[in-house]
Amino acid sequence: MGLRAMEGKRAIIEQNRRAAERVFGDSLRDVHPMSPHIWIQLPPGVDAQRVTDRARQRGIEIAPASSFAPGGSSLRNALRLSIGPTRDAVRLEAALRTVASLIAEPRHGMTVVA
Repeated sequence: MGLRAMEGKRAIIEQNRRAAERVFGDSLRDVHPMSPHIWIQLPPGVDAQRVTDRARQRGIEIAPASSFAPGGSSLRNALRLSIGPTRDAVRLEAALRTVASLIAEPRHGMTVVA
């Protein structure tokens, strides 16, 4: 990969990380600044799988941290989001805000069966 291409990827990741920081603030876990993934620590009582399911219903692909647990060990209740591949900062930030709203209100968008 050429230097120009690497610099372009770095710029995209930096731009996307700033969007994630605006949306999630202190919920972001420590990750290398050039990582194309972020980890969101969920508050107590918010289930990572439920948030993941609700996000997927809205076309947002995320994963619970448990999907990346070696040997089935459980990780803390967290989410993993990929922020590297998109150049559309507006669309990314909108998706991140949707995930943030699902975390803040985990029952948001649930279908009620009467």
